[in-house]
Amino acid sequence: MLLGLVVEHITGLSLDQYVKRNIYQPLGLTHTLFNPMYNTSYQKSDFAATEINGNTRNHSINFPNVRTHVLQGEAHDEKSFYSMNGLSGHAGLFSNLNDMMILTQIMLNKGQYGNLTFWSQKVQDLFLTPYPYDVTFGLGWRLNRNKSLPWFGLYTFDQAFDHEGWTGTCTVIDPKYSIAIILLTNKRHSLYINGTFDGEKFETGKYGKIMTLVYEALGV
Repeated sequence: MLLGLVVEHITGLSLDQYVKRNIYQPLGLTHTLFNPMYNTSYQKSDFAATEINGNTRNHSINFPNVRTHVLQGEAHDEKSFYSMNGLSGHAGLFSNLNDMMILTQIMLNKGQYGNLTFWSQKVQDLFLTPYPYDVTFGLGWRLNRNKSLPWFGLYTFDQAFDHEGWTGTCTVIDPKYSIAIILLTNKRHSLYINGTFDGEKFETGKYGKIMTLVYEALGV
């Protein structure tokens, strides 16, 4: 969240303008953007729904102007939607598998893609430097350093890193094997009972078993 605000302050551009001009357009990405419903080329049916009853957790939460409709094609995160108009460094970015394949390849290439350089090896090392008080945290990434995070699965190298989205997404990048596993679910779009979403009960919503199965299928 703060990094997005820093980018806007330094560049004088809104975050969506900056990333579109400096990252997405040079890469030829056509389905990565904030607030896609503001773009008339998209319809709600283009997006997975992310929660049945808005931000109410099945009507167990209420506050002024809370959304109660099915969330689809709009930022799910409350801070992003209600306070930042769906435009934030921490939430609200939409994409698809093809675009994400390119973005993960940049991390595997240590900041490069083709003849484009987005950051240096030194900057990437900074992204992936463990936080002293919890080695599973980097900058914008979770790290597999002590193998305590179950969503990495059984076979992921200890230098692997990942990013999860609260609505049900998980991307694991493993530089040892030069692979990225992109899992896109909408597990929160399910019944919310006794403080738990039903979608979290399935293996796809826990992530780790899926990552393990991918490694086994690849034979690595």
